[in-house]
Amino acid sequence: MNPHEHDAFLRALVDRVAGDRRVVGVVALGSSSDPTAIDEWSDHDLFLVVQPGAQEELRRDLRWLAPPEDVVHAFRETAHGVTVILAGGHLVELAVFDLAELGVARVSRYRVLFDRGGVTGRMDAVARAAATGSRGEGDADDPWLVGMFLTGLLVGGGRTRRGERLAGRAALAAAARRLLVLISRHVPARGPALDPFDPHRRFELAYPELAAEIDRALGQGGPEGALLLLEVAARALKLIPERAAEAIRRRLA
Repeated sequence: MNPHEHDAFLRALVDRVAGDRRVVGVVALGSSSDPTAIDEWSDHDLFLVVQPGAQEELRRDLRWLAPPEDVVHAFRETAHGVTVILAGGHLVELAVFDLAELGVARVSRYRVLFDRGGVTGRMDAVARAAATGSRGEGDADDPWLVGMFLTGLLVGGGRTRRGERLAGRAALAAAARRLLVLISRHVPARGPALDPFDPHRRFELAYPELAAEIDRALGQGGPEGALLLLEVAARALKLIPERAAEAIRRRLA
């Protein structure tokens, strides 16, 4: 979908649910909340807020979202959420809550598209709680992140040498994720702020040169990719202990 089609989809959805008294509100999330951030690869992220007791029915019956013939695949991703693939390959990630259940959500960017009462205030409270709550690895301390990064390099490089290329690649991807968190914490960004819940998002905009190097390292994979990640970390951060870095270089050389 282009940006105009993306917005038209949301407007048509709001028009459909506005006449359903079970529906209390519609909230666009992530890039869907900011029309200036939409491009042809943007999916739709949204919350449908409903009257208590209507949640499960509206998770199962998606006619409020799109005509049945347009839904080519749908599956239950979480207790509250459903992921939908529409004809043409467009992706919709949605969750259905009542007002009380919204408290389990974690949001940063959002836009209330429809509010029959209470949704805007509830979303404001949810966003404030998310901003001060736990962000997973984003709340981990530096020594843990550094340690997990370094050991991930050894595991990733070693498993590849053993012939476990897929397992090695997964370990290096996890190590790179820890590196992104450390960089976002200690290196001034050159572009927009990162997603507070996912350090991969918008990293290329905030750190274009470092992102290109990390991407090349992950593309190379194996011991060579692990050593490239180590060099990026050692150059960008002052947190990498030199003795540990040298031991990893010797081990993976």
